[in-house]
Amino acid sequence: MVSEDNYGGYENQLFKEEDLTGEEEEMPSFRGRTRGGCVRCQQSHSLQLAVKVLYGFVAFLIITVAVLASLVFRKVDSLSEEESVYHKKITSVQQGIDDLSSTSNCSGCLDVTLYSKEISRLKREFEDIQRMILGQEQ
Repeated sequence: MVSEDNYGGYENQLFKEEDLTGEEEEMPSFRGRTRGGCVRCQQSHSLQLAVKVLYGFVAFLIITVAVLASLVFRKVDSLSEEESVYHKKITSVQQGIDDLSSTSNCSGCLDVTLYSKEISRLKREFEDIQRMILGQEQ
């Protein structure tokens, strides 16, 4: 039986001709064969190489995304730490104002106006940080 992978029976014809003539001739180059192997083998190797390159590229993208995500999370964490620091400052200043307003001594009147300016400044900074955090989360 003749297999279909023998290039249309070309190889079998060569062997039959050798047997009939009895001479050994140089084998002509087969159709579909090149120096590096058969065309199908070369296509298979190039396809395997392309798949390996594609896997490498996907792995590179995954690593890049992971690194960028970790950097973003670090930044968000540092912003939330700053937010908590400002919140503590605001709370302490408000408590100081409450303490001053609870005493009837008028010597702290100047300090109350300074504290209220400080509170408004800290509130603005706090709101800016909150906007930055919301922008990062989105």
